[in-house]
Amino acid sequence: MKNTLDPYLYAEKPAPFRRRPAGRRLPLGYRWSEKHPRAIEPIPEAIAAIREAFGLLDRGCSFRDIAVWLGNKLGRPVDYTFLFQLYKRHRQQDEAYARIRSETGMPENPTD
Repeated sequence: MKNTLDPYLYAEKPAPFRRRPAGRRLPLGYRWSEKHPRAIEPIPEAIAAIREAFGLLDRGCSFRDIAVWLGNKLGRPVDYTFLFQLYKRHRQQDEAYARIRSETGMPENPTD
């Protein structure tokens, strides 16, 4: 089963081709592809930093503090409200997939 969850957190390999984002900024954790001028690809270090930030949030750190920390780590400002929305969306997907896995008996790792 192909993983269709949030691309910020579950990007295992670069996205094949994506059209140029409508806004001025790229999504957090992505950069312009060097191979194709209109494609974007995930930045592995940024994805790891976002996962680490979620772990800190799970342990009870504040969204404002983690947003400042993540912004310093990524080199671009991160708004705490954006971080909250990203975290909330990620956790809801995790809960939904955990429920589906438990109901269907699907393994945690698709290769199992």
